[in-house]
Amino acid sequence: MIILGIADSHESHACVVKNGRLLSALAEERLSRLKADMGYPTQAVASALEIAGVHPREVDRVVFAGRAGSAFMRIYKRTALFEISDWLEQNHKYWKPKLYEAQPLTPLDDYQHHKHLRGDDLGSDPYFGFVERARQTRPEKWSQVMREVQQQAVTAQLGIPAERIFFLRHEDCHKAYGYHSAPARPERALVLTIEGGGDDSSATVSTVTRRVIDEHWKSNEVSLGRLYRNATLLLGMKPGQHEYKVMGLAPYGTEYYGRKSLEFFRRIDAVEGNAIVRKPGVKDLYFSLFMPFGTNVRRWMTLVSAPS
Repeated sequence: MIILGIADSHESHACVVKNGRLLSALAEERLSRLKADMGYPTQAVASALEIAGVHPREVDRVVFAGRAGSAFMRIYKRTALFEISDWLEQNHKYWKPKLYEAQPLTPLDDYQHHKHLRGDDLGSDPYFGFVERARQTRPEKWSQVMREVQQQAVTAQLGIPAERIFFLRHEDCHKAYGYHSAPARPERALVLTIEGGGDDSSATVSTVTRRVIDEHWKSNEVSLGRLYRNATLLLGMKPGQHEYKVMGLAPYGTEYYGRKSLEFFRRIDAVEGNAIVRKPGVKDLYFSLFMPFGTNVRRWMTLVSAPS
């Protein structure tokens, strides 16, 4: 069994697995030379197959790591092309009106505002056809339409028919990797995922019994991954790229400041029984963090208000 794996969200990449053995894996950014490149990884797909010595006709399955991620962000390449000012502007001009003022904005509105970042190559994107189809489709159908567009991209590049192209839930990919890549894989195990967001959740709790993973709880309201993203931004660094700096520097903080931070973060999430729940009144983490970050935020906000 030969499987071509494709991830097309942040830091898109491709890999080839044969009978459970990894033959090749490559990030698109290494070939496109665009840091944190995202979207359909055309060059990585071709190179991963070449390195593995596999012809497209030998591929039994193509599997995407995700079923419902944001298509528009993949097209305008948010993680790769956003400057800090773009992240700030998106929070204040898209998320604030949507979450706090109940304006009927959709990801299509967000795309319209940021599509200029791609420049002249936007129309050549393998996923560009999704945009026009989305205009003619209800938002609740967008994930289904996007999967069809993803299949078409694979077929156009490799000639592999749609019936051999599959999609796995984003969170399930994390769980499988966490368990099956562990040095020791006991018959029984507990598997947790916490992230900024997956297909339908930001945290899950699962158990493994005889190598079968069963999910017992999930929530899309758990904030820990999103806290890192927004704290990174408000400290003047790029989300999706520089969270590791926040993680790496955190141990150097003093107990005094650590306790102050902990007290603040406890206002956002709480543990109730076996669940992590968001406390009432927290609509958006960026704006919940905005005031506590004080002068640093106001300094960076000048980037948003400055004439372009």
